[in-house]
Amino acid sequence: QARVAQLENGIPSQAAPNILFVTPNNGAPIGSELQVIGSNLSLGTLTSVRLGNRQINTFTSNSEKLLVFEVPAIPNIPAQGADVNLVVSNQFGDDSIPVRILQSETYN
Repeated sequence: QARVAQLENGIPSQAAPNILFVTPNNGAPIGSELQVIGSNLSLGTLTSVRLGNRQINTFTSNSEKLLVFEVPAIPNIPAQGADVNLVVSNQFGDDSIPVRILQSETYN
C-alpha cells in the first residue's frame, strides 16, 4: 500500500523550482492572493519561499505546478508600487522573478 500511495502522490522531482509567471502580473496589493505558476513547486520539496525580505510560511493552495499565498505586509511600498523579488528554493537550487507589489487596497 505504501508503494501505491507513492505512485498516486507522484515521485518528487529532483530539480530546482522553475517559476513561469505569477498572477496577477500587473501588480499584487498587500493582503491579496498571489499565484505562482511553474514546476517543482511542491511544498514537500521546497526549503524556502521569500517575497522581498519576507519569508512565506502559509499557503492557501499548493501542487507541483502551483503555489498560492497571501502577499504579506512589506514596508516602504510607494503609492505607485514597487518590484520585489520572489525567490523559491529547494535542495536542488532556486528560481526568482520580480513581482509588482502595490499598497494594500485598504490603504486607498
